[in-house]
Amino acid sequence: MKISSSEIKQYYNDNKTKFVKGPGADVYHIFVADEDTANTVLEKLNDGEDFGKLARTYSQDGSANVDGYLGYQEFDNSQLVKEFMDEVKDMKEGEIRGPVKTQFGYHIIKVENINSKEWTQDLDRVSKDIEDTLKSDKINETINSLFTKVKEKYDVKIYTENITGKKE
Repeated sequence: MKISSSEIKQYYNDNKTKFVKGPGADVYHIFVADEDTANTVLEKLNDGEDFGKLARTYSQDGSANVDGYLGYQEFDNSQLVKEFMDEVKDMKEGEIRGPVKTQFGYHIIKVENINSKEWTQDLDRVSKDIEDTLKSDKINETINSLFTKVKEKYDVKIYTENITGKKE
């Protein structure tokens, strides 16, 4: 399913408020289970090794596939554990810090693109997400349309009480 660049731009212009972000930063981490491994990773970083490469090698979560990138995180984010976000809030541009212990393990954290004020993401940053949203919307519209045609053609009856699990 193809989405044109003009469709993406139109969606962006019609929905700019969806792309407003609060103060925060692009956050990366290398997540490991024990402090010894965290210290080993930190030593390698101090020796000049690449953060992304070390994340791919050592990190024990899904962010390893994307060089440790956790996305843009607003400073008031309550989705990430407090100890982690307390460190992020206090970091300077490009700084690497750790190991930071949380209930999950140990993190080496890196921040970039710190924003101290509310800002709107530019189209380049969100175009892939918009394309995915528009594709999903088109797929859902197509499925709903086909379902409606099948229901009408074959006089399908839906017993919602059975779907929702209500028992008599």
